[in-house]
Amino acid sequence: MSKKSSATEARSTVEAESAAVYSATMGPYRESSLDILNMFEKSFSECYEGVVARSDVLQKPQFLDVACGAGNFTFNNLLPRYMAHCRRIVAVDKAPSMIRFAKLHHKHEKITYDTLDIVDGDIESFVRQHGLFARVFSFNLLHWVKDPVRALKNIEKLLAPDGECFIIFQHCIPMFEVNMALAESERWKKYAK
Repeated sequence: MSKKSSATEARSTVEAESAAVYSATMGPYRESSLDILNMFEKSFSECYEGVVARSDVLQKPQFLDVACGAGNFTFNNLLPRYMAHCRRIVAVDKAPSMIRFAKLHHKHEKITYDTLDIVDGDIESFVRQHGLFARVFSFNLLHWVKDPVRALKNIEKLLAPDGECFIIFQHCIPMFEVNMALAESERWKKYAK
């Protein structure tokens, strides 16, 4: 065995183990993401109805999960919640090892796993391959990327007309000000009562 193939094999083993460790230890993050998704579910569902009503597409829309990691949240939470509302969920991650793990452990006919770097990836090629999305989810990604503004611009390029995104990320922001801004916005003020 050559040094190069030995090093490649060792790296492959470490990546597979990393995906398994990630899958096993991210429970608290998945739970907090689910809590936030549940909190906004009612308003999100109403928005979903509006997107579908304005769509010229006769088939059900597709959703995208950006930075799906090992696929746990996509498979265990997004799929059961939205299976009836979409034709498929495309779940992407930058790390090929995560996608391999997800395909092996969280496969389903309505989930397509693929690699995509949301900052530096070829978004146009991805759209040609998969199409646009009525809804884009991203849970706990933006605080890890080197260029969050570019990531957001790329997420926008993935959205279908009238599509929407649901993004959770950690950042030091004054939550009172955020809550007040939401409570005063046209879209959200009816939920602030």
